[in-house]
Amino acid sequence: MKKLLNILLLTALLGADKPVLTNEEIATNLLEHMSLEQKVAQMFIVRTTAITADMDLALHPVGGYCLFAYDIENPQQLKHLTDSLQNALFSPLLCIDEEGGRVARIAGNDAFDVPRFPNMGKMVEAGTTPVGEASFAIGSYLKEYGFNVDFAPVADVFTNPLNTVIGQRALSTSAEEATRLVPEYMEGLRKAGIVPCVKHFPGHGDTIADSHHGCASVSKDWDQMLQCEILPFKAAIDAGVPIVMVGHVSAPEVTGDKLPATLSEYMISGKLKGELGFKGIVITDSMAMGAVSKEYDSAQAAVMAVKAGVDIVLMPADFIMAYNGLLAAVESGEISLSRIEESVYKILMLKLECGAIKL
Repeated sequence: MKKLLNILLLTALLGADKPVLTNEEIATNLLEHMSLEQKVAQMFIVRTTAITADMDLALHPVGGYCLFAYDIENPQQLKHLTDSLQNALFSPLLCIDEEGGRVARIAGNDAFDVPRFPNMGKMVEAGTTPVGEASFAIGSYLKEYGFNVDFAPVADVFTNPLNTVIGQRALSTSAEEATRLVPEYMEGLRKAGIVPCVKHFPGHGDTIADSHHGCASVSKDWDQMLQCEILPFKAAIDAGVPIVMVGHVSAPEVTGDKLPATLSEYMISGKLKGELGFKGIVITDSMAMGAVSKEYDSAQAAVMAVKAGVDIVLMPADFIMAYNGLLAAVESGEISLSRIEESVYKILMLKLECGAIKL
C-alpha cells in the first residue's frame, strides 16, 4: 500500500513544472488521484477493532486510527503496531487520548517507563509542573511510539461541581486561567512534534450528564457562553490549533433545538467556523457514545455530522454502516463532492504538515 502511495506522489512530482512541490500542490494532486470511495474513507478515524480481515484498505483507506488501552501491551508491541498502521495508503493519522491523569493510555500502563502526571486540574492547583512542560513530556513519548495526534488538551472549564465526566481533567475552574493554559498545553505538544486537538466544543464543563450515556446540555445562551465556555476555545483558535473536537453537548438556548453540537450546523458552521473563524479540521467526539448512538444509526449520524460541517467522523458505532451511508449521500447528491473534497484536502494537508505523509 505504501508503494502505491509513493507512486501517486511520484505522479504528482512528474506532472509538475518544478522539481519541488508545495504541500498544497501535493495535496491537490493526491486528491485528484483518489477515488470517491477513498475520499469518503479518509473522513473517518476508527478503532483498530473496526477493521476486519476482509476489508480492502486500498479501496477504503481510513483517515486514521485511535488507539486505546486494549491496543497497548508493551513498548515493543506498541511500536510494531504503530509502524504497521502507519505503513498504509495515505498514511493514516495515529491518534490517542493522552491527557495526563486518569485519561492516559500509555502512562496508565506499568509496562512503560514514561513521565506520569495527575489530572491536569489537580496539577495546576498544586503548582507542581508547568502545563507546557507536562504536555511536552507527554508529546515526546507519544512521538517516540509513533503517534502524531493527541486528543488534548481538555479546553472545558470545570464550573459545575456535579460534573463527573470532565472534573479535574479540565485545566481549571476559571475561564481566564483555562484560556491562558490551553495554548501552553498546545505549544508543549507541538514542540514535541504532536498535533493538539482541543475538546469538547462548545464546552462540557458546566454539564451534569455524561455524554457517553446520553446528550449533555448547557442552559446558557451564546452571550453567556462567550464569557466563559468559549474563551479557551477562542484562545486555541487564535493560537492556530489544527483540530477542534466537538462534543455531544446541546445548547438549546443557542440553537433553538436539542441537537448535540456534533450534529448541529448552527453550532459548527455558524458559530465555530463562522463567528469564531476556525479554519482547521472539525472532528466529532466518538460517535459510538450514547448521546448519538441511542438516537441515530451510524449512517444517519455520519451524514448529519458532515452536513453540519464536520471534517472527520470519529469512531462510529458501526464503521461500515457509517461509511456506506456517507458514500450513498454523496452518490445521491444529498452531499456534494466538493463538500467531501473540502474536508479531505484539509486532512491531507494536516498529514503532510505533521510528517505523517513523508516524501
